[in-house]
Amino acid sequence: TCSVARLTLGDSRRLTAHGVALLASALAGSRCLTSLQLNHNRLTDEAVLPLVQALHVNSSLTLLELSGNLLG
Repeated sequence: TCSVARLTLGDSRRLTAHGVALLASALAGSRCLTSLQLNHNRLTDEAVLPLVQALHVNSSLTLLELSGNLLG
């Protein structure tokens, strides 16, 4: 059974690159999480790279919200 299907950490501005790396590690092994919202956290391209790598092995996530970050 899944205990967490959606995780919203948007607008916290306290999420660090290390925190994103920990989330990515959990995401890589998750079969339950379908929605991850990390909008408006001032994340950079480098900070979200672990998420991109985790998406290569995760097949359950259908929504990744990254708007309002420092990407691109």
